[in-house]
Amino acid sequence: FNYYPEFHYSITRIKNFGMDVSLNLLWQRISDNSNFVNRKWISIFNPFVSLYYFTSKNVANKVYFRFSYFDNLDDGRYNFTQLQIGYKTGFNFK
Repeated sequence: FNYYPEFHYSITRIKNFGMDVSLNLLWQRISDNSNFVNRKWISIFNPFVSLYYFTSKNVANKVYFRFSYFDNLDDGRYNFTQLQIGYKTGFNFK
């Protein structure tokens, strides 16, 4: 179970570039039947930044770079960073 407030800011299509920034503060509880270590409620701070470039007029096609950090406020041993670089495409069915 996750409960969280999220602050999100997005800029789109500045000369084919875009950016998303969000800040989350999550309170998470894993099920009692889970195989993971269950510490009841866990507090996580999660800032996230995504930069992307639209490769065509179709905004579904973009190259992106994402950075996300997970800070377990209760136990810092479980903190980690994610970096992603990729290409996303989609289809427009009209």
